Parts: sequence; C-alpha cells; structure tokens
Amino acid sequence: MELKAWLKPVLDLVEIRNCKGGIVEADRANKREILVLNDSLERKTSQIEELERRLDKVERERRELIGAVSDYSQQPRGCLKHELALDTIITHLPQLSSSLAVDENRGMRIRPLTTSNHPARLESFELEDPDWNIHTFTAPKIERFELRHSEDRVGFMENDRVYRLVAADGVGGSSHGGHLAQKLCESVLLNTG
Repeated sequence: MELKAWLKPVLDLVEIRNCKGGIVEADRANKREILVLNDSLERKTSQIEELERRLDKVERERRELIGAVSDYSQQPRGCLKHELALDTIITHLPQLSSSLAVDENRGMRIRPLTTSNHPARLESFELEDPDWNIHTFTAPKIERFELRHSEDRVGFMENDRVYRLVAADGVGGSSHGGHLAQKLCESVLLNTG
C-alpha cells in the first residue's frame, strides 16, 4: 500500500505527459477556430459598415430629393433653383424625365436638353425660309458621361424678324455651369432688340 501511494504522483505525471499531444492539438484547434471567428467578425463588421454607408447615402438622397421636390413645386419655372431641382429629381428618378421635361417655347432650340441622358445625339431640323437643314451634334465631355451635365450648349431660334445661332461654353469650375450656359443661350436667343 505504501508503494502504491508512493508511485501515484509518478503515474499521474506519466498520464499528463501522455496527454500532451491531445492538449497541443486541442490548443491548435482552438487557435484555428479563433482565427475563423475573427475573420468572420471582420467580414460582418465590414458588411455592417457598408450597410451604414448605404443607409447614410439613401438618407442624404432622400433629404436632397425632398428639398428638390419642394423647390420644383415652389420656385418660379425657369429660375436657377427650379432648374437645379429638376436636374436633381431626374438624377434620382430618371423615369420621370419625359414627364418633367421643360417645354421648348418661343421657337428656341437649345441642345443638349437639360433633361437628356443620351450619350451623344445628332439631330436635324428643317427651316422653311431660308430653305436650310440645320444639323446639330452634341456629346458629353469625356469626364461627364451624361449630356445634361455638360456645360456646353448650342442653340438656334427663328421667327419672322430674326434668325440667331449661338454656342455657349459654361464655366467649368462652376457647379452650375450647364445652367449658366443654358441661361446665356436663352438670353442671347431672346434678345432680339
């Protein structure tokens, strides 16, 4: 009995040493699991951050659209705020472009239209007196990709007293260059005095 009591610590030590491989493998498995969980946590955190960015963007667009609808309905037609509101609405809701398109009145034809999304357009117009065909070609600037964002405008107007042709290049550094060019074209075409 004494010998058995005396050998017990040695037997326990042998048993612990024999378990070392299992402990090391369990430790490795735990470390692998921790790496997998950390990777999953990083992916989920990244997805959450992306969703928060999208939510912020949608919220900004919603506020911008609400303001644009308000300006579009309350500002006088043709003023800069009204035109910018129209641009904003059509940017966010392009399916409304044909419904909200600004009428071309007073015989003016200015291209590209502020409501156009065509990448490039060749158009022809016939004049009765003189018997001419007018051809216009408009295309976006290479960095713009949409006609309505271009600052450039070409236009012409005819009536019984005058025929005018104008080309305007908006201010590239201005955030409202297209509207400025549009207003310049309208002003020149309508100034028949």
